Amino acid sequence: MPLGESGINSAETLLSVDRVFYNRVAKCGSRTTMRILEKLEKLNNFTIYKSKIYDKMKLQLNEQSEFVDDIMRVPAPLLIDRHIHFLDFEAFDAPQPVYFNVIRDPVDRAVSTFYFVQNNLTSPEEAKKIKIKSFEECVYKKKEGCTGRHVFMKMLYYFCGQDPRCWFDKSRSWTLAKAKQNLVKYYSVVGIVEDMDSFFYALEKRMPRFFKGAFGLFGRYGSSLKEAYKTKGKIYPSEEVRTIMKKNMPEAFELYYFVKQRFHNLLDKLMESS
Repeated sequence: MPLGESGINSAETLLSVDRVFYNRVAKCGSRTTMRILEKLEKLNNFTIYKSKIYDKMKLQLNEQSEFVDDIMRVPAPLLIDRHIHFLDFEAFDAPQPVYFNVIRDPVDRAVSTFYFVQNNLTSPEEAKKIKIKSFEECVYKKKEGCTGRHVFMKMLYYFCGQDPRCWFDKSRSWTLAKAKQNLVKYYSVVGIVEDMDSFFYALEKRMPRFFKGAFGLFGRYGSSLKEAYKTKGKIYPSEEVRTIMKKNMPEAFELYYFVKQRFHNLLDKLMESS
């Protein structure tokens, strides 16, 4: 059902929501989150639509239409799961699902992505060809795996959406503004990896039809899941390198702080009403 901006941004319980969309941001605790959601699927009797496409976040107009049609053919209550940039269902005359997501410190996300890629090279032969062994070295040598717009802006794309202007190099401020606008208008909860307990608490409070029991399940399984999915071989960079990265991605940090403040405001409201 369509929700007004006031409903999305309040702390009210969204009882009539029948479709929710987790357009999960890569390397932001998504595998841990999905394991909890899979347990909730059985407990709360809803369906998870799991996309098997992991590497196509930008869609052509016809692909967007086909994806929306596919979703609308699946009976509600439905939780949609896919690594994809925000998609406006109403542009295709379909009811908008309620979005939720979780993000993290942009430098930490970039570090995790770098080592995840290093760990998942297709062959030992390919691994031997990789001369850059650490994120720190990658930054100092300004290599593609840790620099460039695709690294600095990627987190914003998930909220900016499918508009081609989101990815133009000269439109960083527009991308940030559009990401914030969509986040405020369409996302009921956007949490932070640094406080996953509160993320599941907020989901449960806001949309119990889907997330009843989420907080308890994360308390029970969260530590082991995070350990199981922790990126192996990760070497945290020096403060100097973090400073270099932070200077190169001001838009990502502005979005991160915006989300963090909005999330804390929501938690305050939820605590007051409980």
